[in-house]
Amino acid sequence: MELPAIGSALTIQYKRNPTVYSDPALSPRLYFGRVLRHEGEWSFVATLGNYDNVPQETCIEWAGDDEGWIDRDFHQPIDTVNFAPSADQMALADELAALPEEVPVADGSARPIDELRLRFLAAGFETGWLKDLEKPTVFYSDDFPELDATAARWHRQELGRFEISDDRVFIEWPVEGRPEEDWGVEFTRQDDGDFYSKSEAFGDEFEARLEHRDGYHALIGLWGSDEFLSFFGAILPDPR
Repeated sequence: MELPAIGSALTIQYKRNPTVYSDPALSPRLYFGRVLRHEGEWSFVATLGNYDNVPQETCIEWAGDDEGWIDRDFHQPIDTVNFAPSADQMALADELAALPEEVPVADGSARPIDELRLRFLAAGFETGWLKDLEKPTVFYSDDFPELDATAARWHRQELGRFEISDDRVFIEWPVEGRPEEDWGVEFTRQDDGDFYSKSEAFGDEFEARLEHRDGYHALIGLWGSDEFLSFFGAILPDPR
């Protein structure tokens, strides 16, 4: 077994309990890290962390073809080890590693958008949501923003056409029961850099941040009215 190079990046997916539902955004099992050193011929030490866990050292050992990789310190069963994470994954890993040991606590009843964004992107890598998307797709959840939520129910929906410029984002978001001409959501850039939209017909408001990542734009924010508040993340692939 050839051990990964010292200093190289990796991700480790720990196994989930198949009998209990757990949400990848609020209970992440994907860890990001780097190899610190080798210990003998069959094991290495890496720092691993995610949104809920600051980077810590743990020893990963190859236990043979039957057992595969095992974690000597975290004592959690490993599903897969990825020694070649994408540049997109490692950009997120750097953001997670830079978080303070105690992240800011929300003042109200909803999680801050900075937390929602990081959790959503990490969950996207864990579940494969962000892998090889050929069509614009939105993921949304009513539960995810709630501060006391321990699991979120996620919905996935294909979008129609979209347009992106420096000051404007337009997406077609099909809604059952509404005519096609009402599917368009037009966001305009505000002074603080966020994008905002309000439906005069239905009263829905959207506020989101736009970022260009590896192969796609991500429009991530909150959508609500006086009666509800939802999180949404729209993944808009680059033209091929």
